[in-house]
Parts: sequence; C-alpha cells; structure tokens
Amino acid sequence: DSIDRDLEFKIFREDIVICPRDSELLGVVESVGGHSDSEDDGENAHFTPLEKGKARVSWYKKVDNPQVEDTRQLEVLDRALLHHDIVAKTSDPLGQTGFISRVEVFCDVRFVKTGRVCQRVSSRRLVPVQPLKNGTYVAYGDWLGKVEQCYDNVTVTFRDGSVCRVYNADPEQLVPSESEVLDEECPFFPGVRVKGDARVLRGARWLKGEYRSKNTEGTVLSVQPGRAVVRWITASQTVDGEVAEPPEEVDGCKLRILDAFAHTWWQMGDHGVIDPDEPHLDEPATLTSTP
Repeated sequence: DSIDRDLEFKIFREDIVICPRDSELLGVVESVGGHSDSEDDGENAHFTPLEKGKARVSWYKKVDNPQVEDTRQLEVLDRALLHHDIVAKTSDPLGQTGFISRVEVFCDVRFVKTGRVCQRVSSRRLVPVQPLKNGTYVAYGDWLGKVEQCYDNVTVTFRDGSVCRVYNADPEQLVPSESEVLDEECPFFPGVRVKGDARVLRGARWLKGEYRSKNTEGTVLSVQPGRAVVRWITASQTVDGEVAEPPEEVDGCKLRILDAFAHTWWQMGDHGVIDPDEPHLDEPATLTSTP
C-alpha cells in the first residue's frame, strides 16, 4: 500500500519531467492514471484511460506526442504551483496541509539567435511576445470574457529595406521558415524568418517601399495583437441597468488582460522578450525549463 501511495503522489498533471531515455529531453505531463482531474479533462476524453503508475507525457519538440510513460521512471524537474493551491509535504502527502500564498518563478532562458542559456532569470523580467493567447481572461468596458481565438498583426522587413504589416496573419499563409523554433501558441516573434505568398503580401499594408514579386521571404520586426474572438462571461452591474454585450470579435489592442499573476504563467517552450534592464539580455528567448 505504501508503494502504491508513493506512486500516486509522485507525478501530477502539468509537471515538467525528464525523459528516462534521454536526460536532455524534457516533457509536460498531460494526465496521470488514477487522478480524476486528469481523466475528467475534456482534452483527454478521446484517450484510453490510464492505469495507475502510468502518465501521458508530451515531450518538447517531439512530433509523436503524447506518449505513455511509467511514472517510476520519470524524474520531476519542476512543478507548477499557483496562489491558493492546497499542498502537503511530499514526505507526508496525507498529513498537514497548507495553501500557497506567494509564488516566484525563475526560468532557464535560451536565446533564439545565439543559443546562449541564462539561468535563474526572474519571470517578472519576461515579457510575452504576444500577450493574448487562447484561454486568456480579458476585460472590455464592464464585461469579463475569455479569449477563444486570436490573431497577430505582424510587421515584416525584407532584404531591400521595405517593410509591411500583415493584419491577422495566418501561419499557414505567412509561414515561419525556421521550423525548429516553431511554436503553435506563438508562431511569430521578432527575428523569425517568414515566407508569404503573393496574395498575402499584396494585401498587406506597406509601411516602407512597396510590394515586389521578389520579396517573398522576410524577417519579423514586431508582433501586436490583432483580431480576437472572445466568449463574454459576465458584466458588472451599473446604475443604468444592463450593459449591452460587446461583439464576439474585437480588436485585441482594446482588450485589457487580467494579468495580476502573469509572472506565474510561464511554461517550458514559451517565447518571450527579456525586459531590457541589462542591454545584453534584450533578445527574443525561449524558456528551456522553469525550476
């Protein structure tokens, strides 16, 4: 019984773990056998339920994800803890409990262009390339909503010096050419090279120069929120009565992100820019782990 209990409390959903076959390979636990919060999640509904002692893991930059692993062979590198989570000591998981009152996150950051790694960077210094993501809670006037889909306005520069802005860019039409750093959650970021077809580039707004057929590949200069699809949840009460619900699609720049705990949201593989307190750290970066 004690062995089963140790296995039950060893691995949890969203843990960052080390691959037993490759110590350099990291992954995120998606579900754990015997944990109701994992099996009841809609994202895992189409998978066969796991038996105790097994976990479903998505390995970073692997295409055949997720994979089922033996929890006894997984080593936990990092565990996400949020404000007001109920916790207990690993040595006595059924004993005294408490709750999280403060969270500070330090990240190992790999710079996209140079590959250089800086360790223990405070997440408070990290700025997301695109703050709007699917699932982000936002405010718009008196209304609270949740982003269900969002697009980027991407500014691109070309070799001849011309610059254009592609509104609500589709990563299938404005394609990042550096597949080794492609991130489904953040396909565009400063410095990544992109390739666009003629129809997309003709329809772009040219800030400098004009469209030329030879300009098909360029480099991203900046990324800004574009169109966002929002599911509106509730509105605050006003003296004038009910407030009209905003349209489903709104300009992402007009949304206020509820980001009081944004420094705790960072996960392995996220792209961001380090706040330039130190000039040599002002580069696009990728999180390699969050110890």
